Amino acid sequence: MKKMKTRIMTAAACMAMSATLLACGSKEEPAADAAVETAAEAEAEAAPTEEAAPPVTADELGNGHTNTLAVVGPSYTGLSNIMNENNDDGTYHYEDMTEDGVTKIINLCTMNYQRDGQDMDAYAENYVCAQVDSDAKITGSKQDDALTASLTYPVYEVDWESGSNEDTKQAVGVVIMTDWFTYFYGFQCPIDSYEENKDFYAEELQRLELIDVGEPTATQGAEGAADTKTSAAASSFEGTARLYVEQIEKLLDAGDADQFALVDVDGDGVSELAASSSEGSWDKDQIYLYTPYNDEMVLLTSDIGTGMEGHYIGFYEGENLIDKSGAAMGSRDEYYEIKDGKLVPVLSLAWYPNPENNDELEYMVDDKVTTSAEYFKTEEEVLSSHGDLTILETPEMKVVSVSSKDGTREYKEKKKIPYKTILEIEDELR
Repeated sequence: MKKMKTRIMTAAACMAMSATLLACGSKEEPAADAAVETAAEAEAEAAPTEEAAPPVTADELGNGHTNTLAVVGPSYTGLSNIMNENNDDGTYHYEDMTEDGVTKIINLCTMNYQRDGQDMDAYAENYVCAQVDSDAKITGSKQDDALTASLTYPVYEVDWESGSNEDTKQAVGVVIMTDWFTYFYGFQCPIDSYEENKDFYAEELQRLELIDVGEPTATQGAEGAADTKTSAAASSFEGTARLYVEQIEKLLDAGDADQFALVDVDGDGVSELAASSSEGSWDKDQIYLYTPYNDEMVLLTSDIGTGMEGHYIGFYEGENLIDKSGAAMGSRDEYYEIKDGKLVPVLSLAWYPNPENNDELEYMVDDKVTTSAEYFKTEEEVLSSHGDLTILETPEMKVVSVSSKDGTREYKEKKKIPYKTILEIEDELR
């Protein structure tokens, strides 16, 4: 768990709320010198034992409000989604399992059903039992002063166990209470893995943010909402910055890329988005280049980007020239410029074994057969008139000088530039 890579957690995931208080699981018997009954236990003992009532709606609560806030937590890659539900009123329930299969991450929001005079700590404990884990046996709760201060709402940390024998789980999370809604964010794992992860969980909880996601739309609760909704993280940005974050989230969710860079290819002062997969693949593209255009992020080009010699996507920074190089046999370089959100061909250079005589090479400029002398002259003119080439390889970008002389092309590596995580890109955009 401690080695998880970053991925943005979307906070628009939501759940249909059940405001009925379910009975908390009983705690383990405390030691004799610490046998203190909590407020939550006292309330649970005093609560009626009648059958649970149907879920309470917003109108029945007299609330009538629509939630426009969401909890944004730390970011991880490789998550497996367990639950992704939302409602038109802005309540949500989102659960993920980490790539190692150890930790479940829970992020949810429901109506606030705190009763008049009810202690906040008792409400927080009952909330975990009612909304998060009906099998919960509360092992501790306290107000989190640091998060209360940073989020400007009362925040209570709750610890609990659930299950039994080899299926016993241990968990920790925080309950955040606003005027009309209650939020929960926490981590659950097998009890024998908790000790090695508890410090990590504690650190991650301190990184929580409560942000304004704006008015939810009906499409957010509909099938296929992933195509129309804006995540909480993306909605905290405006204009072009929002487009970058949204596109990065799509790539992360699809598992296509997990490292990114903002690069100004055409020198217009507005960065393009380069994306790459750190794991690589021979089966699908792993290098991507996007540009913002007409309030959307447009894919300019993509490639396998294996790092094979002569096979790459590269660009001359600020010069509006992209070199897409590679061929199954021989060599081919296609040069493009960005215009109106598209790649426009500028020049192509290629040589191949002559299909009629493999001992000879056939040279082409703009797909027209030419002499080797004309080919190399054109190639030298192109390469000598531009600066260093940035190649979008994986696991990092590579800056090289490229030259051609006497029919030989030479690459000299000058430096490597690491890609960034989404959190680093977000910092760059702020």
